[in-house]
Amino acid sequence: MVNQLRNIYQYLLKLNLYENETNDEHEKRNELLSTRIFIILLLLTLLLYIAYATLSSQQSSFIISKPTQKQYEQLQFKHPISLKCPCKDLSTPYKQLIDVKMEYYEICSSDFVKQEWIDYFFGEHISFYHPFDFRRSAAFKFQLLRTLCQQSQQTSEKYLEEFYSNSLISNEPVSSNEFHIQVNYSVELFKKTAISSFEKLVKLIQDIVCMNILLTAVDTRYFASNYTGPPFGSICYETKFRPQKLHCELEEELQGLFPEGIYDHIDYYDYSECDSPQNNTNGSNSQRPKNIPSFKVPGMFVLGLPIQSLMHSTLECLFEQSCLDKIVLHVKKTSISKKEFSILKQDSSTKTKTIKELTKNLFVKDWIIVRSYENYFNYCQPLYCQYLDEQKNSFVYIFTTTISLFGGLKLIFPWVALYVIKFIRMKESQQQSTDIGSHTIRIISLILFTFHISFDKPTKTLSFDTPTQIQYEQLYNNSFYHLQCPCSHISIKYAEFIKFQPTYHQICSSIFVSLLWRRLGNIWTQKTQCVLPDFANMARMYFLHLSKHCQISNETIRDELTRLYDMEYITSGVIHVKQFKSEIESFIENFKIQIQKSLKMKLNIIRSIIFDNQYRPLLKRVSNIVFHRNITVEYLPKDYEGCSCQTDSTCQRTMYLCRNDTFNYMQGVSMGCYISDSLLLSSISCFYDQNCINIFKRYMNKNEQLYHEFQPLKILEKNQYENNVTIETLTDNLFIEEWNDFYDYDKYYKSCQPLFCSYEIEERLSFLYILTRLISIYSGLTIITQFLIPNIVRLIRRKKQAPRVTTIFNRFCILSQLCKSKLIQMNIFRNKSTDLHLIRKQILSTRLYLITFSIILLICVFYTSLKSKLITNKLLLTHLTEYEQLYMKHPNTLICPCSEISIKYEEFIKLTPVYHEICSSNFVNQKWIDHLFQIGNLYHSSFHDVASLQFQVLKSLCRLIQETINSSLTQFDSTRLITNQLIREDIFENRINTIIKVFQKSTRQTFQEVFQISREIFHGNAFVSLSEKNWKYQIFKVNGKSISYALPVTYNNGQCTCATSLQCVQLATFNNTPIDGLFFGCYPIEAMLKSSLGCLYNKTCLELILPSSYQALPNLTIRILQSKTKYGINETVQHMIDRLFVDDWNQNYSYLNYSKKCRSTQCTYSFIQHFVVLHILTTILNLYGCLTILLRLLIPFIIGIFFRIYNRRRQMVIAPDIMTVD
Repeated sequence: MVNQLRNIYQYLLKLNLYENETNDEHEKRNELLSTRIFIILLLLTLLLYIAYATLSSQQSSFIISKPTQKQYEQLQFKHPISLKCPCKDLSTPYKQLIDVKMEYYEICSSDFVKQEWIDYFFGEHISFYHPFDFRRSAAFKFQLLRTLCQQSQQTSEKYLEEFYSNSLISNEPVSSNEFHIQVNYSVELFKKTAISSFEKLVKLIQDIVCMNILLTAVDTRYFASNYTGPPFGSICYETKFRPQKLHCELEEELQGLFPEGIYDHIDYYDYSECDSPQNNTNGSNSQRPKNIPSFKVPGMFVLGLPIQSLMHSTLECLFEQSCLDKIVLHVKKTSISKKEFSILKQDSSTKTKTIKELTKNLFVKDWIIVRSYENYFNYCQPLYCQYLDEQKNSFVYIFTTTISLFGGLKLIFPWVALYVIKFIRMKESQQQSTDIGSHTIRIISLILFTFHISFDKPTKTLSFDTPTQIQYEQLYNNSFYHLQCPCSHISIKYAEFIKFQPTYHQICSSIFVSLLWRRLGNIWTQKTQCVLPDFANMARMYFLHLSKHCQISNETIRDELTRLYDMEYITSGVIHVKQFKSEIESFIENFKIQIQKSLKMKLNIIRSIIFDNQYRPLLKRVSNIVFHRNITVEYLPKDYEGCSCQTDSTCQRTMYLCRNDTFNYMQGVSMGCYISDSLLLSSISCFYDQNCINIFKRYMNKNEQLYHEFQPLKILEKNQYENNVTIETLTDNLFIEEWNDFYDYDKYYKSCQPLFCSYEIEERLSFLYILTRLISIYSGLTIITQFLIPNIVRLIRRKKQAPRVTTIFNRFCILSQLCKSKLIQMNIFRNKSTDLHLIRKQILSTRLYLITFSIILLICVFYTSLKSKLITNKLLLTHLTEYEQLYMKHPNTLICPCSEISIKYEEFIKLTPVYHEICSSNFVNQKWIDHLFQIGNLYHSSFHDVASLQFQVLKSLCRLIQETINSSLTQFDSTRLITNQLIREDIFENRINTIIKVFQKSTRQTFQEVFQISREIFHGNAFVSLSEKNWKYQIFKVNGKSISYALPVTYNNGQCTCATSLQCVQLATFNNTPIDGLFFGCYPIEAMLKSSLGCLYNKTCLELILPSSYQALPNLTIRILQSKTKYGINETVQHMIDRLFVDDWNQNYSYLNYSKKCRSTQCTYSFIQHFVVLHILTTILNLYGCLTILLRLLIPFIIGIFFRIYNRRRQMVIAPDIMTVD
């Protein structure tokens, strides 16, 4: 062992890799020292490189074209940080992803909401029954129940349609978990919005009805007495404890909730239940036998109006056949069999639930929601997925690169070592001759590859765990590419970072809305009142009305804020403060406008329906009462200073307080046609004025608490409103002084809690990596140039010496023969040996070497050419045409960030409705309506009697719709388009067209929803109109008392009744001549909706309206309509309402304006480069040296083994032959 080591040591001492057969001892010494330095440098460099390559990792980019969902999910799991998969379609409609079905409670499809059941309870004399008799209210309750069922379903369908019109927007596919979070939130928001909208609308209608104290034909609060006393009296009921009266305001406390039953022994109720002297004592009273019901209907209750009674009732009786049989037993209806009605059998859980509880769920028993992530992914259709995979260098990579490095070092280090030794030993030696051409080509090639490798900036993904907000800002400001900071909570409630602290006008916390006004004590002095009723008669309702409006505004804001706080802000990753600010400020602005405009629109529609249908209030503000011959009652419209409450809802006069015929007017306090009008038309100037307050106090009882607390409002330095602003203006603004809205980005960031931040950087290659690559390439270049250059030079020289060839074919043949002979004789393993057998083996080795080398090289070229690379470029954008050109080349990867990501619609969209001609004609002019008004013939069955009402309806509808559209347009204009990057023109146009369609449809549906349900609820409550076109009062003598009972009006020869049909109308006539297309009936609004305007296009038909009432009016000319729309002249007004009287929309939107507001100045785009010539060349050269060295070692060894085996077999064959000869 020692000898072997000694031999190795001696061998290394004598090893001379530079031996050139010189006799110069100095030169030989240089060669030996150079050899030792070369070996040390080579081994040290190779060992260091192997250590470096082993410890370092390599980040490689991989691209998969059109990945499947399974592939994406696998990549998402393995490479969540670096994975990028741009969607083909950024916007995915929810309709493609989610299927929502509503399963409604059985009651909404049962016999109990069908017309047959409603007609079953109807009788002409139902108003004669006891107010608590179930038969009296049943027809109206079930009409209302049908309305609630139908309207709740329509509301659900409307909001579902809006929900389906929205889209899930994502540049890249979201994970399955994130998809379900976003979808579940969107579905829950849709459900909450639909339920809240419907519930609040129904409650608002009830509140407005209660505030105006509208009277119904089946009223349980008031009854019409004879003409010798007050026209209306409160109905009093005996209870176990004390006499009780029902009022709307008692609903919240449920103090006036009474059970309903069947009072079969009472045919005519005389309203004298509390008249007995014994009922005036303070003790308990025994009920008289005649007022005890024969049978109490389980679950049915009475509370004020039919809608309130229904809301607090349950469906208990409708589940029991025995209960239904008892009801049927007392209903005298022979034309309809009780067998036609089936009890409820399903949803027994609703048996004890009130209708109010069912309404809060939109009568939906179950929400069936099917979500499809597969559909979402297929709609997204990622074009490709790119990811970075960082791995330790493989053994094959380390081995091949080490061999390549060895090939380069063995060419460089010998020269370096020799030069260093010669320099140190200060004696120059003669340089070896060098082929100038080979060196020149190698140097030029190395310079080119140096530039290529040096300028190559591979993308590298870095990550930063749990970044703080400051660290995130620093990363963002450094403009790192693809900065992503995924939130640990992608859905964050707005309550986490948005707060509202609204302050209201001081009137809503003043004495004017105090609960003291609810007391029924003697607020006013008992001096002799004036002939005309003064403000004292209505003050209680006036201020309660004001209090209610404050309450409605407060509840609206509170409910909307509760809903807002419960909404969630969905962000998969942290967004920058600039984008956050734009989005949240836009959201808050739209929120404030939406709730203000929405409530205003609803109030205006409800008030308009009350006025246009001329519903009768308790207080005589709209009409005077006239009794005819002790049999019928007539209501004549009030006139305020030449303005009639029949035709003008803005009629008003200044209110006064009066005692002993002394009038004291209160400036700013108005009296209108209805209580609501009186309040809203009033200004608040009186409430700031001490003199005006003194007028109030002059007539107030000094012993009342209210007198001492009745003080004027304080005049504040900072006030949003003037001191003489109307209460309607305050109502329109929800009585808000300041919204005091705050949002906090810091809280948003903390709620988001990013787990990490990943970003990409383009990092220059390290010097060591570049040097290693160049050395490897140099090895390949040296071998190639050593082989190619001499042969090329010889070819050129031979070409110069060769005789000219006349044809190209001959040249080709000579060249082919030359190449063939060269390849046959090629020997790259030649040495000084002259052994023919050895030379033959060298030639065979050369051929095998060339074949193997070519095959491996072709495989490497093929593999390298298939390997794709994602190239990202940046450039400045100076003109929109540049963007279009770039988009044509890179449609899927072009990104041009906007400088302003939030842009108001009004900046680039202009919508202008073109209304039907009727809305700008003189047919809706107030002078025309006033002219049609005929007081003397108001109650005769002729169209002229109601013509002013009909055209007043047209005027109101035009006004309401224009207000609704203008309000919606205001909200639309302030809405912002949020785009963080410039979008192309076709996508812009599609998106804007979709936005406009959704806006138009939403505006129509919003108006129709309020308009439809309000009319149906008013009808279901059996409100009596002043014109008595739906119910007529007739006086009957009952127990010596004259009592007015309401009888329903019928039309079409008794074929329909106003008690059970909202749309009961008949064709209008004049002197028995039909007026084409015009109807009249129970309600002016319904009659006009059934009508068409064809008559107004026809001069002959118009003359049927004009002759009896037309006189020339100054400054007003009545002409027939001229413009014929595409919908035809016989289109009904209902159809016109369905399109909001809009014949056409002028839509102007500008992509140029949008791009200017976006202000994109820089663009980036990416493309996949499949065949990179320089990359292929560097890879081949890098492998060339390694392949050359390995094959030069392996091929001769393989050929040697082959010949040994071949010779051994040959010897084995020859040997038996020799033995045989022997």
